Amino acid sequence: NRPDLVIRAASSVLSQQTDYTFTVTIVDDGSTHELQPTGVLADSRVSILRQPHRGACAARNRGAKAATGRYLIFLDSDDEAEPQ
Repeated sequence: NRPDLVIRAASSVLSQQTDYTFTVTIVDDGSTHELQPTGVLADSRVSILRQPHRGACAARNRGAKAATGRYLIFLDSDDEAEPQ
């Protein structure tokens, strides 16, 4: 239920200044405020998975199963990635 923070966290990953290609998978763990794919969330590198509330571990496991890249990091909604 913190869409502004989720958008900030996703933006911090997508604005990375490196040579890597990033994708962002957001796992909505039962929030009552449905994230809309607008703005940064409409970026083709962003996907949103929704599930009933099952807790942080279940959300991370779901995101890990959906991941396809070489590296995997987890950010909570109130986290931000450093620029590099």
